[in-house]
Amino acid sequence: MKCATVLARHTWLNHAPEERLATEKIGTLYQRVADGIRGKIISGEYPVGSTIPSTRQLEKQYGVSQSAVRQGVSELKTAGILVGQPGKAVYVKAVPAAASAEKHDIETLSKRVTELEQRAEEDRDLRDKVEDLKASIIELYGKNGLTYQDRDTSGPKALDRRARHG
Repeated sequence: MKCATVLARHTWLNHAPEERLATEKIGTLYQRVADGIRGKIISGEYPVGSTIPSTRQLEKQYGVSQSAVRQGVSELKTAGILVGQPGKAVYVKAVPAAASAEKHDIETLSKRVTELEQRAEEDRDLRDKVEDLKASIIELYGKNGLTYQDRDTSGPKALDRRARHG
C-alpha cells in the first residue's frame, strides 16, 4: 500500500508543472463556484425561494467541470443555504448569514437538550436513591417496633398534614 502511494506521488511530481497546477486548483474550483453563488445570494441576485442556474449553466459561467459545480453546490447545501436534488431544481433556502445563525441556533439547542436530558437522568437516579434510602429507613423503623412518619415538608402530602394539624 505504501509503495503504491509513493509511486503515485512520484508519478504526479513527474507531470509538467501546469498539469500539477491544474490538479492543485481542483479544490479551489468548487470553492470558487460556492463563493460565487453565495455572493449572488447575498447581493439579492438569487433571492430566497428562487432557483439557481442549472449545473450546465454554472459550468459555463465559472468555466469549471460538472463535478466542481456539484461539489460547490453540495457545500452550500451542507451549510443550509441551498436545497434540492441532483437533476432537479436547486433552490435558495436562506441567505448565508441567516443559514449560519440558524445552524448555530440548532447546535446550541441540541447541546441544551443533551444537557437537560443528562440532568433529568441524574434527577431520576437521585430520586431512585432517595426512595431506596426511605425504604431502608422504614424497614429499620419496623425492625425496632416503631412506626415511620413521613417528614417530607414539601409537596401535597406535607400540605395535607399541615392543614390537619393546624
